[in-house]
Amino acid sequence: MNKPNPVSKANLTDIAVSLRLMTARLHRRLRQNTEVPISPTALSALGAVAAAGRLTVGHLADRERVKPPTMTSMIGRLESRGLVEREGDATDHRLTWVRATSAGKDLLLASRTQKNLYLERLLSRLDGPELAAAQTAVAAIGRLLELED
Repeated sequence: MNKPNPVSKANLTDIAVSLRLMTARLHRRLRQNTEVPISPTALSALGAVAAAGRLTVGHLADRERVKPPTMTSMIGRLESRGLVEREGDATDHRLTWVRATSAGKDLLLASRTQKNLYLERLLSRLDGPELAAAQTAVAAIGRLLELED
C-alpha cells in the first residue's frame, strides 16, 4: 500500500520547476567543462550508436529526433573524423548501418571522464549531510526515470 504523499500540488510544481532549471544548468556546465572536437548533438548521436552497437541511420535519426537527411550529414562528418563507420545491410541494400569506431569510443570515454571529474570536483565541496542528500536525490531521480521506461 502506498503511503500518502505529504507534498501539496503547489510544492510539486515548485519542485518540478527547480529540478528542470537545475538539470538544465548542470547540463550546460557539463558541456562547458568538456573539451571534445564535435558538437553536443554529434556527441549524443555517437553515444547512441556506441551504446546500441550499431544502428541504421533512420533509427538513429528517430532516437535523436532529427530528420534522416540531417542525420546522414552528421554521420558523414563523424565518419570523416574516423569516429563511426558505415556498412550496408547484407539483405536490404536500402539500409545503412552505423557503428562507432575505436576512436569514437575513445572520444566518448574521454568526454565522460571529463564530466565525471568535473562533478567529483563539485561534489567534493559538499559537507557530509549535503553529500548524503545529493546521493538521496540521485536515487530519487533514477527512480523517476525508471517510472518512464
